[in-house]
Amino acid sequence: ERNGASELYLSALGAALEPYLRGNFQDAVVQLRALGARYPQAVEPPFYLGVSLLLAGDAKAAIAPLQRAQQIGGDALKEDLAWYLAIAHERSGAWEQASPFVEQLCKGSGQHRGAACAALPQ
Repeated sequence: ERNGASELYLSALGAALEPYLRGNFQDAVVQLRALGARYPQAVEPPFYLGVSLLLAGDAKAAIAPLQRAQQIGGDALKEDLAWYLAIAHERSGAWEQASPFVEQLCKGSGQHRGAACAALPQ
């Protein structure tokens, strides 16, 4: 039964991510909001919702779902969450809220380190 539930979730996630993968972020927002309502403890829907909102140009609206994803957890997305939260805060005009994420990423060794370190002086 648990395996069946996982398969249902993964299938629903795949369907919700189709517009995201095509670059249709407005449709992705609609799909990911619905998926997040069905699976409130899953980290992927709020993460991709936040990224979709950010890429659609609504940085302020992206912050809440990204923070929700951060609360849910998920080590696999930890660095990406910090990166996108930094971008969302910066694009919202809140550098003071973005800078701790950027500093954390710059001190790390992950894929966003170089970009984060480059962003610090700015």
